[in-house]
Amino acid sequence: MATAHAAAPAQLAKAALRRLAQLQQEPTPENYARAYAEEGGAPAGAPAAAADARTQAAAWAALIERLARNLERGGRQWTGARRKESLQRVLDGSRSDAPRLLQRLQSLMGAWESDRPADAAETGFGDLPPPEADRLPDAGAAGPAAHAMHPAAGPAPVAAAGPA
Repeated sequence: MATAHAAAPAQLAKAALRRLAQLQQEPTPENYARAYAEEGGAPAGAPAAAADARTQAAAWAALIERLARNLERGGRQWTGARRKESLQRVLDGSRSDAPRLLQRLQSLMGAWESDRPADAAETGFGDLPPPEADRLPDAGAAGPAAHAMHPAAGPAPVAAAGPA
């Protein structure tokens, strides 16, 4: 049916499904689009090349997003200066080979994202209670009631009852 320029879309769809079955390919959207285009008279590689270009554009866009998000973020092993130096080294070494550049930048982003941040929560100091919680209440200022409320203070002193 390669001469189906005047064929109805339903006929092209049926022929595309038959083509996928004959080639024993799964009916994924990409495979179906390619088979439909071939049944309609388009060259065999045209939709695949367009789909590949869209896939590459999406991969580059995602990579640039990750790069922008991670470039200035500090970490334990990857400081801002070290990140910039490593990025420049990757760019200098792979400018002429786009697939290799994409792969190397993705690897670099993976290394950056696996680095833990160097903030107070990571040092352990963020888990300490506030200093006020450590102090015992001042028994002289608050009286015997404050002394009795603290469990480490023991029983509250009992006032001696004398004749009145």
